[in-house]
This record gives sequence, C-alpha cells and structure tokens, in this order.
Amino acid sequence: MDKLFACNLAVFPHSICPPRGGNPTTIFLGDLDETQMQYLAKQTTHECGFVLCSPVPENGDCHLTMRYWVPNHEMEMCGHATIGAIWLLNELGRLPMTTGNIRVSTKSGVVDARVLRIASDSHVRILVSQPRGQVDDLSDTYVSQINSCLGISLDDFMPGHRVHNARTSRTKTLVPVWGV
Repeated sequence: MDKLFACNLAVFPHSICPPRGGNPTTIFLGDLDETQMQYLAKQTTHECGFVLCSPVPENGDCHLTMRYWVPNHEMEMCGHATIGAIWLLNELGRLPMTTGNIRVSTKSGVVDARVLRIASDSHVRILVSQPRGQVDDLSDTYVSQINSCLGISLDDFMPGHRVHNARTSRTKTLVPVWGV
C-alpha cells in the first residue's frame, strides 16, 4: 500500500438523532486493490468509499473514480459515501478544477456531483445524481414465489399493477399490495 489517507465521516449528521446521527462512512484516498479495500472495510465494519488516484480509461470524461465496499462485498454505488468523498476532497482543496459538475465513475455508472457554497451559513451542500434507473416486470413464476413468501395472493395486489424489480444500483422488489 502506497500513501493512503483515511477519514471517518458521518454524512447527514443532523437529520437523525442530533448530535450523533448520520450515516457512518470511511473515505480512503489512494490506489488499492480489491483485497486491500475489503480488508479495510472489514476493519471499519461499515460502508467505505475509495477514491482512486489512477483514472479509469473507459470513463475518460470522468474527474474521479470511486469504489465502495462493505465488510463482505463490493457495492456498485453508495450515495452517502459519494457525498462524503466530495465533501472531504472539497475540504482538502483536492477537488478537480471544473466549472460544472464533477463526474464520478462508479460500478453502477457515471454520477454527477456538485458543491454548492451557502454564503449565509458558510457551509457547503453536496448534490449527487443517481445512475439511470431501470424497472423490470417479473415473470409469473417469480411473482408466485414472492406471493408464497409473503403469504399473499394476486387478490391482494392493487388493480392494474404488477410486481417489478427497480434499481439504480441495488435491486429492490416492488410489490403493489393494498395494505399490510
């Protein structure tokens, strides 16, 4: 491991149980291999964002490349780790010079980030787009399996709606039931 910079952050700290709320993440700056990233994620026990120094050739128009790990596996995207990394790079004066969005290459696609400076309170706000969403209908076989797991039938569905898998990075199954 060459030079490595790490910072523990709580993203959205005032939105949940102030003053100790927020989503924990550790941001690492430096080139690491997958084994090293997973090892560090296991040490922190939460989502980690890794800002890589080496550019990714297939996303040449991006300013940054990020990868995300939890202790057991790599994730395609982690919104709060991306926000934390952009905030940290801004604080360190290491954001790429650009007049527009900061383009970030992730395993789930390219996302755009923007730093908004709020003059009235000397804070910054970080905005991050999401990868393009995708929604897929599920086959009748999968719907039957889901119904069996949930103990429901097609009569419990809202009329005219189907079960879908939706995702920007991690898939969520949407089941349109009347109520629970």
